[in-house]
Amino acid sequence: MYKSHTNKKWYPVLIASVMGLYLFTPITQEEVMAESAEDAVVINSSEYGGLAYEHIHHLSKELGGARIAGSEFEKEAANYIKGEFESYKYETTLEDFSFISKRGSNKGETVHSQNVVAIKRGKSGKQVILGAHYDQVTSGGSEGASDNASGVGAMLEVAEKLKNIKTDHTIIFIGFGAEEVGLEGSKAYVETMSENEIENTIAMVNLDTIIAGDYAYVYGGSNGIGWVRDQALNISDELGLDLITQTGLHPDHKWGETGDWSDHAPFNAKDIPVAYFESTNWLIQDDAGNYLDGYIETEEGPIMHTGNDTLDYIELKYPGRIMDRLNTNVRVLENLMIDIATNEYKAAAVEVEQLISKIKSSETTISNGYMSKVRKAREAYDALSDTQKDFVTTSDVEKLTAAEEKVKNTEDKAAAVEVDKLVTRFNSSGKKISKQFVSKVTEAREAYDALTDVQKAFVATANIQKLMAAEEMINQQ
Repeated sequence: MYKSHTNKKWYPVLIASVMGLYLFTPITQEEVMAESAEDAVVINSSEYGGLAYEHIHHLSKELGGARIAGSEFEKEAANYIKGEFESYKYETTLEDFSFISKRGSNKGETVHSQNVVAIKRGKSGKQVILGAHYDQVTSGGSEGASDNASGVGAMLEVAEKLKNIKTDHTIIFIGFGAEEVGLEGSKAYVETMSENEIENTIAMVNLDTIIAGDYAYVYGGSNGIGWVRDQALNISDELGLDLITQTGLHPDHKWGETGDWSDHAPFNAKDIPVAYFESTNWLIQDDAGNYLDGYIETEEGPIMHTGNDTLDYIELKYPGRIMDRLNTNVRVLENLMIDIATNEYKAAAVEVEQLISKIKSSETTISNGYMSKVRKAREAYDALSDTQKDFVTTSDVEKLTAAEEKVKNTEDKAAAVEVDKLVTRFNSSGKKISKQFVSKVTEAREAYDALTDVQKAFVATANIQKLMAAEEMINQQ
């Protein structure tokens, strides 16, 4: 994750204090490594998250060097990712780009990197982008396991799971290079997008640092478009998973939104709907009680950009957390990529809203035409999928419900009136009970008994008494 510290005045104090605790903790980094080696984690690759874990292990431990932007090991990681996509039979290319370094020992020099782009063709002419950066930093001895081999691992597992599934929309999987030095890979990719491509991009989903934090989050972008986030949260709820969003305690970030510090940002700037998956903790406060913005992932201190960003450390400190986070993210992402809402979904919702807008009535008169419009709108709404229903505005749903209540009230009264009419047909001298009289009384009783309790309440008391009196007359004959 690329994140500047310059505007976070509380971080130096908090990070210093946290790292001070680590200096005096009895568990050293060497002991963490040793204990993890002795008590190796057994991963089932067929379990959700298992394949992602294997990719994380390869990228953070088996390349032979750090995936620093522009390095040979970053290129080696790119080739590894490309090979995995190709094994799933996706159209895959390395897209080279260059940039001028803005920091470090090579500041001012031209750096060469690459994005890995794999395409799974769909039918609709629309596309969804699922991306994760694969470069890393080496601060404090970081191996870049969470930041961001984790996002790449989850992306690759989702790609593997979808390889034989037909999707309505084209899915473009992107491994972004050079994220840590200024989002260079994602910026380069967006710069090459045509206006038509931007228009036809349903959403961009970004995965960054998803395994180490205290909570699993998904956010919308700062452009205020949040339906992708909401759909991911709905999927999580349906699956009984623990994905959440941040609750807006930080003054600079509204509920459900996040900052422009990862690869979703260039897409967000083009008003492409984005969702950003991350594992961190937005409930951490500084000494003054101010809520921080998720840069520190755990109550015990930071993971990314420190020597704690290794599989060994995270497994020892938080047993089971890595697989739990991967399981949640992969399951949600698999469903999201298959079912993600489209412009067609929105159009269906708009049609329902147009039908609802035609419902107009005074408070006293409910015509047959009004009832017909209400029924048509309800049928259209019920025919939508759950995702499509999410696009119908709450006010329109409330208007439809209110209209149905009015119709039901009118229909209840109408049913009661029919009974009243049947009762008024009774004609008898009280001395002679004809077969016709008995038939009319029986018909009125059957009609009354068929009413609901609500409908019975609309039948005039006098008519109920008349019905009972007529039945008594019949019984006495």
